[in-house]
Amino acid sequence: FVGSGGIGGTIDKEEVDRFRKEQVRKEIHDERLKEQQKSTKKLKLLSLNEQRELEKKEVESKTKADLEQKSKIEVEEKRKSDALEKRKKESEDLNHQYHGP
Repeated sequence: FVGSGGIGGTIDKEEVDRFRKEQVRKEIHDERLKEQQKSTKKLKLLSLNEQRELEKKEVESKTKADLEQKSKIEVEEKRKSDALEKRKKESEDLNHQYHGP
């Protein structure tokens, strides 16, 4: 390492510190990169039976989720319908009170 500071080519403390910090930064970066490469998932080739089983589970899961969503929608529609019926009845009751039977 050749410094540019000082008379006669001497290296000052700041330059040494910068160099060391850069070296540490590079080492940390290299370690992180190595860890990332280790942790990346490897492609797993499935047998035909494993593939079919996985697809079957995905279909079952989607079907279950679709049924749950449909059930939620039906419950909400029933609630809205009941509320509408209640308002209609209240309106009819008010009409009967003001206009007679």
